[in-house]
Amino acid sequence: MCSAMIGFFTGYSQVVPTTFSQIRMKIGPYLTFSKPVSIPSTMELLGRLSAAHRELEQSLIMDYGDMQGLLFDKPGVIDRLFMANPISKERLYRRMMIKVLSAQIEIAKNNGGDDGKQKKKKRKKKRTKHTASTFTWATGGDSAAAGHGNLFSQSYTKVMEDSVKDAFAAVGVDFIARNYAMAGYTSAPELSMCMESVYGTDVDILAWDFGLQEQGVGVEQLSLWASRAGVHPTHPILMLIDTPTPKYVTTNNNNNNNNNNNDRWSQLLRFEEAGMGTILMDQSKNHLYVDRIPESMVVGSDGGGSDGQQHVPTLLRNFKCYGNLEGAKECDDPMRHYICEEHQNDANHDNMEKNVCIQQKFKTELMCNNGFAKWYQTSWHPGWKAHYIKGKLLALYLLEALKQAILEIDQRTTAQLQQDETTQPPPPTTDQLSNLELLLQRLQLEDDNDMLVFQNSPVLFDTWETNRDTLYNINPSVLFRSRHVICHTALLPSRIRYDGILTETTGVIGGDSNNYDRGMNKYFENKYESISLDGKLPLVYDPNDRQRCQALEIDHKDFFYVREGDDFLAVTVPNDSELEAYDHNPTKQRIQTITNTGVNIEKRMGLIMVCLKICPLKRCPDNSIGFGSIKRNSRKLVIRVDGKLVTGVQKLGGCHFLEGEENGLLWGPGKDDKGRYRISFKINEVEKWMKISSIIVL
Repeated sequence: MCSAMIGFFTGYSQVVPTTFSQIRMKIGPYLTFSKPVSIPSTMELLGRLSAAHRELEQSLIMDYGDMQGLLFDKPGVIDRLFMANPISKERLYRRMMIKVLSAQIEIAKNNGGDDGKQKKKKRKKKRTKHTASTFTWATGGDSAAAGHGNLFSQSYTKVMEDSVKDAFAAVGVDFIARNYAMAGYTSAPELSMCMESVYGTDVDILAWDFGLQEQGVGVEQLSLWASRAGVHPTHPILMLIDTPTPKYVTTNNNNNNNNNNNDRWSQLLRFEEAGMGTILMDQSKNHLYVDRIPESMVVGSDGGGSDGQQHVPTLLRNFKCYGNLEGAKECDDPMRHYICEEHQNDANHDNMEKNVCIQQKFKTELMCNNGFAKWYQTSWHPGWKAHYIKGKLLALYLLEALKQAILEIDQRTTAQLQQDETTQPPPPTTDQLSNLELLLQRLQLEDDNDMLVFQNSPVLFDTWETNRDTLYNINPSVLFRSRHVICHTALLPSRIRYDGILTETTGVIGGDSNNYDRGMNKYFENKYESISLDGKLPLVYDPNDRQRCQALEIDHKDFFYVREGDDFLAVTVPNDSELEAYDHNPTKQRIQTITNTGVNIEKRMGLIMVCLKICPLKRCPDNSIGFGSIKRNSRKLVIRVDGKLVTGVQKLGGCHFLEGEENGLLWGPGKDDKGRYRISFKINEVEKWMKISSIIVL
């Protein structure tokens, strides 16, 4: 009974039961002398969560001192920085409720024990597959989201994970945050079509943070990204980290639809109507906390005020100069992503010098003091202090949602018991377990219903303008909604690489950024020696793409390599491991999904899309070869699919669909009628090469 009262002493508001029957339902299970299983009450879970939350608040006080209350004020900052409609909040709470209930039921069936401690002990084990007691966040984004210029451990995704994992563990849930942001990439088409291969099949919240890279474009890429998330196996909640109406957006005057082509948040809300959970972290409201940060050029660079009496914590010291964080301000320079350094005249010097905020923006010396230059420390990449505060804000939002989820468990279990209340003695603890299992089933049915709502909603492709002819030739429903897409990708970071699925490497399953099959070093092969003697399309990395300090970014542009001088190099897509991991039982009987375009998308269509490695500033070297050679029928590049010649391509964004002479874009059922294709490449032009990042079948 003592444990059941913990929550009341931890600061959480809860209606106190007033009738005997209500009290009996609250504490009855804890008055029994024989407890075959151990299930903590919701009040006890709230008590544990509250203790973990207080630890986070204490760490914030240590980090930010007296400013903590102002910077992380719930009504003044967090509630205004994050936006979500009630239905999306409910979907987020429900996802968390499912994880908490699953964890508690699993622990109870395994003869109880201290679930929080057990989870902490197991944290170091390798984790690969989605379990009921794991809550997974995945960050998709560009170089800013990846943390370029900083240590990878300083990125906001890692800060958030470190801040909330103990609180989630306190209620039996293992929280994992994966930062799979990649420099130079937009959210579509390649990353959207490779969603499972890159982000994994175990995602609960999928964050979109491509604002830096997608400046100057509308919402079409977000639409494909969100649509692909809707058919992801776990139907994740979508977190948009963005300015709702981005600046520097160019609209297409030929677009006749009625949607606001500039407003990504309005576009994402259309997916909420289709059964998805959507949340916005509104970057246009960063001023809510930025305005509260002390001005360094007034306070002084030593952290003391002009009178020497005010102390400024390290995380705020030299953080804001001349009203701008880290000495960066908006500008009209697209080469700097419209974010330039704020240079000010020093009264003691004739030259323009960097202000102190710019000088102290990055902090990589302790881990990377090897004398080599650190790449990407630019005006448009946030520094470690900006990542830190962003990660803490996200953490506080998630913990508030977790608290609300547990409160709702309490409300719904109480209502469930009231429906069955009789004059009989208090139910045994096993009945409490049955009640939790019943609630879990109901929540899972609600989640499944949202997935069905999405599957039967209209396909939202009306905002797509790029290569629209290709879109209609392949059919929009297939691109946006097919569940039978398999992506064979060399991109990093990605689960397909870390789990050894791409290379079918034994013993690498469950790897991470330090433990995976890296493929072949580009420079280890002689110019005239075949890079793959067995005719396999090789996975290759360029060591010049990696910094000397391994504690920095982990996103790398690896590729499948084809060179002049090699014979045909081939790959079968999907391989056996990919088929097992990503093929969603196409041979089993299931309800066919007929979309609003009248196309059955519950089978693989025989489309093959090839994406080439992106080049800096979209300018590839002269000795690289593209798909133009196929269009011109020059035979400088030869591609075959199951022995049949590729005679053309159709471009979609940065990728191309392969086209044959007989059946056009459709390559049939493939090997063994499983939608598997053997794709061969050969270059006949002297000194030319091709670098392929992904091969996608759908």
